[in-house]
Amino acid sequence: MNSFISLFVRIAASLPTAVIVWLISFFAFNQTFLLSSAISIAGAGAVWLAISTYTKARFLKRNRLTRKEYRYIKANLDEAKQKI
Repeated sequence: MNSFISLFVRIAASLPTAVIVWLISFFAFNQTFLLSSAISIAGAGAVWLAISTYTKARFLKRNRLTRKEYRYIKANLDEAKQKI
């Protein structure tokens, strides 16, 4: 997936999650403002991480690579960029 589209998808999923989690923790569970904010940031971070992991796994599966092979190829490309 294009990195811009992947970033947009992660943001589009994380922001509403953060808002919903904040509203629920603040109003439904009567938490303080700062605690509700911390919980919502943690929830958004969890969604961000889950989507990031899913898109990376999907990319590897689509290209029929293991993580080890991908790291090896990436290391070789990074080394080649330095030499160029």
